[in-house]
Amino acid sequence: MTGGFAHRTVMLEEVAEELSPPEGGVIVDCTLGGGGHAEALLERLGSTGKLVGLDRDSDALRAATRRLERF
Repeated sequence: MTGGFAHRTVMLEEVAEELSPPEGGVIVDCTLGGGGHAEALLERLGSTGKLVGLDRDSDALRAATRRLERF
């Protein structure tokens, strides 16, 4: 992506499985990036779960906001 944020999520299933967030739990993602891992974790957290996403890169935050808006 020219002039924006581009990121490829790696080891998605391994990370989500290892963290195994409980439905309704709370997760803090301090390296939100494009939101790929956050998306997988939010799907496991269910409608009552919460995820706090942090990143210093404003392009990454915009990309993650778009990707995660359904949550």
